[in-house]
Amino acid sequence: PLGDKGHALGVQIMTFVNNLQVGVLGAVGLALMVYTGLTLLHQTEQAFNEIWHVERARVLWRRFSDYLSVLLVGPVLVVAAVSITASVMSTTVMIKLVSFGPLGVIIALGGKLLSSVLVMVAFTFVYGFVPNTRVRFGAALTGGVVAGVLWELAGWAFAALMVHSTTYTALYSSFAIVILFFVWLYVSWTIVLIGACIAYYTQNLDEVARRESDAMESFGVGERLLLTVMLHIARALLAGEPDLSRAELAHKCRVSGETLEPVLAALVSGGWVKLTADDPPHYSPLKALDQIEIAQLWRTAHSSSAGDAPEVAMLLQEIDAVLTRGLQGITLHDWVSRSSAKLSWVPEAKT
Repeated sequence: PLGDKGHALGVQIMTFVNNLQVGVLGAVGLALMVYTGLTLLHQTEQAFNEIWHVERARVLWRRFSDYLSVLLVGPVLVVAAVSITASVMSTTVMIKLVSFGPLGVIIALGGKLLSSVLVMVAFTFVYGFVPNTRVRFGAALTGGVVAGVLWELAGWAFAALMVHSTTYTALYSSFAIVILFFVWLYVSWTIVLIGACIAYYTQNLDEVARRESDAMESFGVGERLLLTVMLHIARALLAGEPDLSRAELAHKCRVSGETLEPVLAALVSGGWVKLTADDPPHYSPLKALDQIEIAQLWRTAHSSSAGDAPEVAMLLQEIDAVLTRGLQGITLHDWVSRSSAKLSWVPEAKT
């Protein structure tokens, strides 16, 4: 959307390309180009992972293969969006059809629509593929459509700005083209990030809505969550099901991933669960279920959410001591295997 200045900038870039001495650069230039592209996509993945609250980026071997796929598919879609319309419109048949009044208007609108659709497809592909988590197609498509619409609107506004950019040309001379080009790059990446946020909120609307309720239940939420997490992890193990990831645990516990993060950290640091080598990582018990006592779990849960005032801390310690004595000897295996029934398995005297 640089208008006539886009042509001038394109000529300058192609002049640089034509002056390139491949014999001098050769493999070094190719390696530098690949490294630059992979680094750019790595930074993009980090930004997307931050939006999607993903803890870890791709492992090295997946990073190389997946990034190359994006480098091959993404530019093809973008270049197709820019060039297909121009190529089709330049044919003799299309020139004759365009000359037929209303038909020409329809063809012109169809060409612009095709270009916009290809841009949306490119955005959808990026939003569905770059984050290191499973993104549903509907969420990626929603983000792609929003980003595509914003892209077209920004392009229209930027093109209008170029028409009245004589002031910039007078101030910065030939550097005005480069300055405006970098401004357009900044606007473009802002649109990319906005679309990524839209995709995230579309897929995780229920999780975002739960954050308010999580904040309202801050007192005691650590104890409940820690025990609930261990319940689901143990149930998966006893049922012979695969280990659960943070996103799956958050869904089962009906809380946001951010609320669950300190609880999972307490379980890992306390030696109750371990992270698998999967991508993304999953959580599995570090000990046999019949070796994990509920009383010990309760102490870990209580230590992860202490009270603020000393009086509250002392009272909680007394409650903790009573509950620990009451739960003595009951293992996680006992609890999970009998949790479907009422708590009649708890000794009556301890109750």
